[in-house]
Amino acid sequence: MNTTRKLGLLSALVVGATVLASAAPANAAETAVTGDFDCGIATCSYVFSKKATNTIAKDGLAAAGLCSAIPTPGNGACAAGFAIVVVTAKVAKSQGKCVKLNIAKIAPHPIWTSVDGSSRCR
Repeated sequence: MNTTRKLGLLSALVVGATVLASAAPANAAETAVTGDFDCGIATCSYVFSKKATNTIAKDGLAAAGLCSAIPTPGNGACAAGFAIVVVTAKVAKSQGKCVKLNIAKIAPHPIWTSVDGSSRCR
């Protein structure tokens, strides 16, 4: 394996370890009230509770403070893409479900939303 490839692999491992280390909830009690956070190898996801989904759908951008309950790296991604979260929350509310925010850990760290009706939606 050449030196450039080794350095690239080492950099990817360091970045991945940093993201995983920062993925722990800062305030687990606050997170439990507003949703469910889960972080895997390549992505993290946050399912807002039904109550939080309804608040977001009703209050729109005024509810952006709910992003602060999401552990890093999700909180920054949520704030950056909150308009998309609001639109998805309106759809989820109409179906009696929750809004789910997904964040990829791999650069350029895309985010996307979906409607969630799984057991994570409480």
